[in-house]
Amino acid sequence: MPVKSKNRSDMAILVEMYEMYLPTFLERANRPNGNPQDKVYVPIDVDVLAKKLSMNRDVLWGRLYYHLDQKHGYERDGAKTHLFAKQVGTEHHCINFPLVSALAAEREHELRRYLLPVVIAMSGVILSVLVNLIKH
Repeated sequence: MPVKSKNRSDMAILVEMYEMYLPTFLERANRPNGNPQDKVYVPIDVDVLAKKLSMNRDVLWGRLYYHLDQKHGYERDGAKTHLFAKQVGTEHHCINFPLVSALAAEREHELRRYLLPVVIAMSGVILSVLVNLIKH
């Protein structure tokens, strides 16, 4: 029987990467010396991340490389900044942790921004129904 793979949202992937790799980023960022790229790019274990997200490893890798990096990577002054890079120096499968962090925070903010009006509207409907029930 084939293994099922959940189709996670971009937000779920970003938030999971943030939560899983925050300790690694903090440890690397606190190193007194070293390559500045080592303080930005954090290697990830795609197999472990896929398992945690209940996703197929190849689907997750493709989403990171072909979708999320293309969508959120950018070029400035001729230099490409990746969200997900196949290789940075000698390390493979690296995420730009500050960029992941910013995107995860932005997505959570967007969710709250859209969720609040829905909750307020639903509360109004429920209150209206309760008032009508009490009147009758």
